[in-house]
Amino acid sequence: MNPNSLQDRIFSLQHHPTIADTLARNGFYCSGNNNSATCYRCGFQISNIRRMAHFVHPCGNGIADLANIPSSSHENFLKHLDLTRESERIRTFEDWPSETPSVSPTALARSGFFYLGNLDRVQCFSCGGALKNWQLGDNVQTEHRRHFSHCKMSKGSEMRNVPLATDEQATVLSQHTEGPPDLSEDEAEVLRESFPCQEPANPHMRNETNRLQTFNQEWGDAQVDATSSELAKAGFFYLGSRDQVKCWYCNGGLRNWEPDQEPWAEHAKWYPSCEFLLRHKGPNFVHRIVAQFPNLRRPVMQTNSNTPRPLTQMINYPIVQSGSRQEFLASLNLANETDRL
Repeated sequence: MNPNSLQDRIFSLQHHPTIADTLARNGFYCSGNNNSATCYRCGFQISNIRRMAHFVHPCGNGIADLANIPSSSHENFLKHLDLTRESERIRTFEDWPSETPSVSPTALARSGFFYLGNLDRVQCFSCGGALKNWQLGDNVQTEHRRHFSHCKMSKGSEMRNVPLATDEQATVLSQHTEGPPDLSEDEAEVLRESFPCQEPANPHMRNETNRLQTFNQEWGDAQVDATSSELAKAGFFYLGSRDQVKCWYCNGGLRNWEPDQEPWAEHAKWYPSCEFLLRHKGPNFVHRIVAQFPNLRRPVMQTNSNTPRPLTQMINYPIVQSGSRQEFLASLNLANETDRL
């Protein structure tokens, strides 16, 4: 094959018929395997053609026709945003599919990405690179750097980027990471009576000190802002592998933590019926977190009782009675089957 020949480059990309012509005209030919491509002029490489949706070629004019926005309304919405601002990029994820928990919108926006409006396709404002088909365990910044190593955002040198200010961050990220409110003594007493936590899944981890001791040196390598103490206090103990933790009471597991995620909020987001969670933070906090993710497919938790005690207690709790019971139950959406851990 002669990389200088346009026809040879097109032929080498025959396994990618929808984009072969565009890639070839921008200097690329298939190299190594059927899913990687190299520019014959500058040597720039694409490591995963199937996953790559769009990027700006450092020695060419860019491949703008690879990225498209099916929704004209979303496209118009993007045109009115200043995507150099992280706060504006976060706004694009309002319709981010809830069945894609592998990466968080906050991590994507922080890395320079904004949502293209369909599937899980995102694009970087800096390099124009776009990615899709996110997998469980993906690290946003690592994937950004791996696929678009020339990008200033992936290298941390993009001067146009406007990160979230401290006060702005507290407002914008509250829907994802805000911690639980403090409870009054009266509220705490009512919760202790309502949720006695008599049927733990892991009774040997009832003591917070025991949970804390499970976080060994391996946990220290995890990219998580939350401390071991905060995780243990939220009911979690470490499983000894990667960043996998489980709740001592409901047995709910979590993994693939993003740096800015708050343990209590994540507990409420994925396992809102956990009696330990309700006992310590109350239905009002749980409802507020759950209401932000109404379509999330949550794991079905196995209980020893026929009727989920937490749901009954939550409906009778005074904080909940002030709202719609049907709306509250619907927002929990506990019947969807998925596997969080």
